Amino acid sequence: MKTMTCRQMGGPCDTPFQGDTADEIMNKGIQHLEEIQDEAHKKAQKMMMDAQKNPEEVKKWYEGFREEFEKLRRIEAHRTRPKSPKEGLINLGKDKDRSL
Repeated sequence: MKTMTCRQMGGPCDTPFQGDTADEIMNKGIQHLEEIQDEAHKKAQKMMMDAQKNPEEVKKWYEGFREEFEKLRRIEAHRTRPKSPKEGLINLGKDKDRSL
């Protein structure tokens, strides 16, 4: 699993998207552009739509996007250890409230 942000994909914000493939992340980014209707995202969506009129521009963007995706480090989908000792103590406190 890898993570890319809206900004890394050419968008205006730092919302992260996770996926196992470049296409999975790209589709999540496209969905995000369609859902978020502030001016910055509308402008990015218009630029994307305008770029689709030029197949060479789309191909160039996609090749660059795939290269950046391949450079990203894979991350674990599920953490098995707490980030810090404090986080582990917080989780232990939650466990004690459970009934057996």
